[in-house]
Amino acid sequence: MKFLRMREVPPFLREHGFKIAQGTLEKLTAPSVGRGPPHFWWGSIKLYGDETTLEWARENLNPGGAKPQQFRALSRKEEAST
Repeated sequence: MKFLRMREVPPFLREHGFKIAQGTLEKLTAPSVGRGPPHFWWGSIKLYGDETTLEWARENLNPGGAKPQQFRALSRKEEAST
């Protein structure tokens, strides 16, 4: 397994066909949301395993263009706060 830092995750996912922006990933991994890919700690450095990150992305695929559940939850939070 190869480990990635947060800034390396979006380019890695794009290489594998998953379009995600850095800001979206940061929002999903925020403690208040907690819906990002699984991570590991090396001291104070948060790392993401390449295999677990791809598995997370595949689990969040949704057929028919519907928003995945985690993004729906984010949208509801944003709507509620406005």
